[in-house]
Amino acid sequence: MITVIIPVYNVEKYLEKCVNSVLVQTYKDLEIILVDDGSTDSSSLLCDKLKSKDNRIKVIHKKNQGLGLARNSGLKVASGQYVTFVDSDDFIDQDLVLNLLSAINKNGIDTAIGGFKRIEENDKIVREEHYVAELYTGENVLKSLLPRLLGSAPEKSDSLRPSVWNCLYSMDIIKKHKILFPSERDYISEDIIFDLHYYQYAKGVQVLDNISYNYRINDNSLTRKYKKDGYYLFKKLYKKELEIVEKYNILEYTKNRITRQFFVNTLECIRQEKVRIAKKSFKDCLECLKNICADNTLLNAIEEYPVRKLGIRQQLFLFMVKNKCCRVLYLLTK
Repeated sequence: MITVIIPVYNVEKYLEKCVNSVLVQTYKDLEIILVDDGSTDSSSLLCDKLKSKDNRIKVIHKKNQGLGLARNSGLKVASGQYVTFVDSDDFIDQDLVLNLLSAINKNGIDTAIGGFKRIEENDKIVREEHYVAELYTGENVLKSLLPRLLGSAPEKSDSLRPSVWNCLYSMDIIKKHKILFPSERDYISEDIIFDLHYYQYAKGVQVLDNISYNYRINDNSLTRKYKKDGYYLFKKLYKKELEIVEKYNILEYTKNRITRQFFVNTLECIRQEKVRIAKKSFKDCLECLKNICADNTLLNAIEEYPVRKLGIRQQLFLFMVKNKCCRVLYLLTK
């Protein structure tokens, strides 16, 4: 049996499409857990309505604590041999579960990762993220695969998106090692923390070249909303990642990739410090940029990083940060 966990919070517009896409999977031996995370719209009632239509659906109603802890509620009652996650504003193609499970069974491994499509509000595909099919076993899981989930190498773009959707995980590993999600309110990317712990124990991982997951670009999603403390949350994540990889003795394979992703996240924070996005004055935006550019964690990361291996635009960005060219950063980052 495969468990599919779907956290639900105020997604009445998308929930039925999401759940129906799971119900029509070509692989039928499913347990579908809807975790209503204290929804204030009709999502809660819709969960119960969907449950009445198919006995494979279970519903958990809980107070609002966020995406990571909602997933944990599902994991605690999951009875499948493997588990995958679907975000409730997304949907999946009919072959997603079968593709992931077939890869695991064919190779005698415990984990599979697939690509995805980015879709707009009208379900129009705007980008397809294909991965090169590759099998990682033994020490290559930690030395080659996990680093790619943490970010790209200095000299190339070779990262894999560290999302838990369109992945199939072993429940044996999760239960044995008590692996759970942190709250995204503590660490802005709860998926990365989960993956960092999980892949320490994975014996084999197949990356697939399929794109059976449909990831909806939603301006109201957690990843696209302006966060006034966004930079400091990303800095906290950066420090936590370094702490974990040092604990697991894989710092040498991962540090540059974690740092490069920290730069990417910093750029995104700087891009959001615009009057029209942040809804504040130019003076206040500029003050935030000055604080970011003066942050010692960021400046030390730049100092220790092989900057010359990066492309010209990325080198220029780090040069402007290092030299506190805040007005130029405001104008040039879009």
